[in-house]
Amino acid sequence: MKTKEQRGQEIMDAIRSVLYNDWDPIGIKGLGPDDEYDDYIGQVYRLLTQRPTVESVARQLLMFEAQDLGLPKRRKVIQDVARKLLDIDISIDEERDPKRPPLHR
Repeated sequence: MKTKEQRGQEIMDAIRSVLYNDWDPIGIKGLGPDDEYDDYIGQVYRLLTQRPTVESVARQLLMFEAQDLGLPKRRKVIQDVARKLLDIDISIDEERDPKRPPLHR
């Protein structure tokens, strides 16, 4: 059985992977460090614990892009990234029931 710390690291790694591989608003995938978007992991995790909708996750990502990075909004990409983030199992103490649907569906 995994410790809470190990499980927490897995969750952080899953969020990091989606942000780097799928969101990547500044286009550094494969060129820059994979921790480029780590400043957003905590905020994304806190949002995911609130059982958000795809739209609310997408809005948060768009806000990061516009306000923090000064980039134009990429609505089409954002919806797909939001769905991937919502598919991450963020449970710490209990195993996720594979028959249970993701929270956003």
